[in-house]
Amino acid sequence: MPKRNGLNLNDSSLKKKQLLEAAEEPTQTEEEITTQSTLELLDDMVDDSDSDTEENLEETGAAAVEEKTRSCEAGIIDRIYCENFMNHKKLDLQFCRNINFIHGQNGSGKSAILAALQICLGARASTTHRGENLAVLIKRNKEGGHTYKAKVQVTLLNGGPDAFEPLKYGGKVTVERTFDHAGNSYCLYNENMKKIS
Repeated sequence: MPKRNGLNLNDSSLKKKQLLEAAEEPTQTEEEITTQSTLELLDDMVDDSDSDTEENLEETGAAAVEEKTRSCEAGIIDRIYCENFMNHKKLDLQFCRNINFIHGQNGSGKSAILAALQICLGARASTTHRGENLAVLIKRNKEGGHTYKAKVQVTLLNGGPDAFEPLKYGGKVTVERTFDHAGNSYCLYNENMKKIS
């Protein structure tokens, strides 16, 4: 039997002692070592960078956000106006730039607002699932008959690099669709509500 430092290596108590010591030593997996090395490398990179570089990154990031915000100005819904449309005699909604919520009781006309948006921007009446033709979307008077005509307008913001003919229309474009039992028509207005086409 081999001996080391006077101990018998086949001694079971020695093996147990060595196993216990090995189990107590903290071990790291390959993934932990890689993660630790990556974090140390990143810390070193941050420590080595100039504060000027960090300020430039912050300014560049802020400028990029501002540029994205400005470039998204074309096509944002600013206003929806309905007259004699579905259950609205007159409705004028001004929207904020970011997010808008429309709520109300059943039958109060929430879906009519979306239908007005669809109809004004060129959808067929059947697309709205409210009727097969435009005539059924005209508000009925108290006697049950239709009023003379309906009008819907959608005003869109027209700014930034994607603006539609900004010299002609300015910062807003209003699309108007009027319809009655005989037919319908479209008009486009500039930001001053001057008819362009």
